[in-house]
Amino acid sequence: MSIGTNLNNNNLNMVIDTVSIAAAGTTSNAIDLQGRALVNISTPSAISGAAFTFQSSYDGVAYQQCVSQGGGAVTVTCAAAKNVSVDPILLSGVRYVKLVRDNAQAAKKLIKVISRNVD
Repeated sequence: MSIGTNLNNNNLNMVIDTVSIAAAGTTSNAIDLQGRALVNISTPSAISGAAFTFQSSYDGVAYQQCVSQGGGAVTVTCAAAKNVSVDPILLSGVRYVKLVRDNAQAAKKLIKVISRNVD
């Protein structure tokens, strides 16, 4: 489980978690959002074009793919060295979340995930 850095930025209470995806792997370690909304993914410069889907859990043990009301996977398209906004509605109500890459990378990747309190 990732433990984030708490930033009280103009009372937004943003939290930055760093997740890792192992070399040749596609799934990150879990983040406990603790009622916050996932709002941004910051990718490293050494990542090739990527799309992320998500797995979520309510107990931190059993994970399932996150899908929209239409049944398609919730997907965020990213590129190297970018901060990508995530619509907070996409993962609303999710407690634990993992990022899932569309392809494996040769080396371990560290990705920053930003969440904030919602009112």
